[in-house]
Amino acid sequence: MIRRALAQLEDPRRPLLGPNIFLLKLTGMYLPGSRRGRALTALFHLVGLLFVSSEVVELTRTFSDLFLVMSNLKIMLLSAVCLLKAWRCIVWQASWRRVLQYVTAADLAERRDAPPPRAARVAAYTRAARRVLYGYAALTCFTSIVFVSTPFLERFTTQYQARGPEEKVNVIDSIYIAYLPFDKTTFPGNLIATLWFILVTIYGNSVMTVFDTMAMVLMVFFGAKLELIRERCAELLDAPGERPGAPGERPGARALAARFRDLHQAHVDLIEHATLFNTLTSPVLFLYVVTCSLMLCTAVYQLTLTSVSGTQKLVTAEFLIFAVAQLFLFCWLSNDVKIKSERTMEGPYHSGWLRDPRCRRELLLLSGQLARPVEFTAGPFTALSLANFINILKGAYSYYTLLKD
Repeated sequence: MIRRALAQLEDPRRPLLGPNIFLLKLTGMYLPGSRRGRALTALFHLVGLLFVSSEVVELTRTFSDLFLVMSNLKIMLLSAVCLLKAWRCIVWQASWRRVLQYVTAADLAERRDAPPPRAARVAAYTRAARRVLYGYAALTCFTSIVFVSTPFLERFTTQYQARGPEEKVNVIDSIYIAYLPFDKTTFPGNLIATLWFILVTIYGNSVMTVFDTMAMVLMVFFGAKLELIRERCAELLDAPGERPGAPGERPGARALAARFRDLHQAHVDLIEHATLFNTLTSPVLFLYVVTCSLMLCTAVYQLTLTSVSGTQKLVTAEFLIFAVAQLFLFCWLSNDVKIKSERTMEGPYHSGWLRDPRCRRELLLLSGQLARPVEFTAGPFTALSLANFINILKGAYSYYTLLKD
């Protein structure tokens, strides 16, 4: 049943990005063609701006309670990142479509008349993209369910029932600390507030899932494309179907020139669109990296408070796991692309260039082109790498020690 539902997301015109494009359209981050549709989509995403504003208002009213301040600050920062992701897609829609169209065209070119080894490589990166998409979506959905349901389950615990009336925290404030222009402690205000906060959770979860999985799948493709270019370079001087570097008939001068031209253009196109992709995601990831240290710091500090209930610690622990996993995936995929880009220039040296002196100069020029690394960044200061992932965790721990003391 689940596989049948997931199969409905596939698109034969977009074998790699079909589910991602479907989710982008579903969440209003892939704008329709009509002006009315675009206006309604922008109005829909104003919900996030309204909610973040209500959190800022409530933050100014809860400075006396450190736990509420940290809880509100943690959720407010995450909501601001989600809001930036949504509007980054909407305002820079043309640039996003350009990247998506390039990836779709390049993916279709790899699938067209691919020999068995290359077809296996294409199938491998397609499976990797689906694992990233559905695995990350399951993680975000599970986090949202835990985040919303745990405060309600706390009502049924014996510890909560033993509290006095003044000690029982409003269940809505246990989910979100945000301002509402009515009393959310009594009916019907509490029902309206509950529905509003659940809808906001669904909105934030959807935006984060769709944006992050799109970025991660594009990183998977860029890494796979670099590997395919390296393999083509190794087969540059071989006849069709010949083992790379094996002795045999060499291609003619025109065919060889066409191969050089195609490989050079493929790498130039990849560099161009990878740079554009980095321009689109870098500001968003910069804000996330900056706020991630603060969110991890506050989450760890809340776990050490003795006054925090078990259910609140469960929510905080799940939030901490999600934040670390999200940051790790971005850093790991980006680090993988950088390593593969540095290995791309090895491809020409695995060809039979020693037996064919005609094209050594062209091979040297091509190697120089392939030596350009592909690196994704979080703003102008931080590269997304495993080393910086460790540095971010160290920074969060440093902030925690300062806050604890």
